Amino acid sequence: MSIEPQGPLNPLDPRLGWINAPVHVHDLRGHPTLYIFFNRHQPHAQAQWQGLMEKLEPHIERGLMVIGIHVPIVREDLDSQVIERFAREAGIPYPIAIDDGRRRDGIAVAHEIAELPTFLMLDKRGTLHDSIVRPDNHDVLDEALEAWLGEDAGGRTLH
Repeated sequence: MSIEPQGPLNPLDPRLGWINAPVHVHDLRGHPTLYIFFNRHQPHAQAQWQGLMEKLEPHIERGLMVIGIHVPIVREDLDSQVIERFAREAGIPYPIAIDDGRRRDGIAVAHEIAELPTFLMLDKRGTLHDSIVRPDNHDVLDEALEAWLGEDAGGRTLH
């Protein structure tokens, strides 16, 4: 399922830090980027990540950058060690921003994320191309990425 983007997008700036590696918005320029908003409490989250990573690998080889944004649901989700352990156990190699869920300046709030998982596809200029909310399976995302990565889509600017 896709939604029409609304409102300005904001840079990634997690108050609670990063898992795997920090990312700065200027590092993403020139690269198509996939933001994955998720929570470790989603049903079968570890297994879903493993299947998702297999689908993303060919796109990463063509230059796609992948950024996870862990959106808190319970208080324990604000503990970076808990999220780091989840990422290690799931084998997630991508940078993960730990969102603090603040109502005004949290990453998910700034990007108007209402459901998890949500995938935002940004082009090489940081322009939002499309979003996919709660896909039925990873094939939906894979097909959208395959159709998109060769395009130079217009939209709103992140930077």
